[in-house]
Amino acid sequence: MLKMTKKAVLETLAEKKIEIELHMEKKDTEAVRNPGAAGVCITKNGNLMVYMVNTDGKLYNTSVHTDRREANGRLLERLLAAK
Repeated sequence: MLKMTKKAVLETLAEKKIEIELHMEKKDTEAVRNPGAAGVCITKNGNLMVYMVNTDGKLYNTSVHTDRREANGRLLERLLAAK
């Protein structure tokens, strides 16, 4: 599993010319449910949830992590696989 910083994720997405509504702020406590969005948010238990949002505004491809860099890497893997 990749472990990446937010900066590395953004650089990779720019390099691959992948444009997506991305939410990765450390203070995000809820998933943004805009269709086509993706990101990492903090769960009620303090873990990090990686998520993607479908056209109906429902979450999919979710997973929970305890390490921020691991969550960022998993998000990037999913975004690359989706494009």
